[in-house]
Formats: sequence, structure tokens, C-alpha cells
Amino acid sequence: METQIPKQQRPAKPKSTINSFWFGLAAGLIAPLITLTITYYHAYSYMSIKDFYSHFVYLKLFSAFISLCALPDMLVFFIFIWGNRLIGAKGTLTAIFIITMIVVIFKFFI
Repeated sequence: METQIPKQQRPAKPKSTINSFWFGLAAGLIAPLITLTITYYHAYSYMSIKDFYSHFVYLKLFSAFISLCALPDMLVFFIFIWGNRLIGAKGTLTAIFIITMIVVIFKFFI
């Protein structure tokens, strides 16, 4: 009988500019800002940015709006995972936790 050696997982790609914690964090923080900007110009361009902010805070919808803008972060996270760039994925996951804390602050304190 032959002894089978279990297949090992592919090791993470070597550290590069894209596979760094700071690049993942920046990508994770920029993706919701881009989504917020696109949504603002697409649906709310008739308002000034100040009116837009005050309107959503007054209606207590700003936390929900920010959390919806954070959905593209999941796509960024999975792109890092699929590319086996796990260190960059950690940065994106950290950005998701930062955005989650911002949403909680807006939800309960503002």
C-alpha cells in the first residue's frame, strides 16, 4: 500500500505592492468613498453636499447609507482572496471593521 501525502495549500504570494496590508486598507477605504460619490452624483446631485449630509442625518438614514456603500468592500476582499493575496485581504477586512465602527457611531450617537 502506498502512503498518500495530503496536498498542501498554495502558499501566499510573495509580498508585493498589491499584497500589502496598507494597499488593502487603502483599497478598502476608497471603494466605499467611490460608491458614495457615484451614488451622490447619480441620485442626489440636485442637493448640495451639506444638504445631502444633513438630510440623511435628519432622517437617520446615514448609517444605513454608509453600510450599503461598504458592500463593494466585499468584492475587493474577495478579489484579494481569489488572487491569493492574503495580506491585502487582511487590510481590506480591517477597513470593513473601521467602516462598521463608523456605522455604529452614526447609528447610536449621532
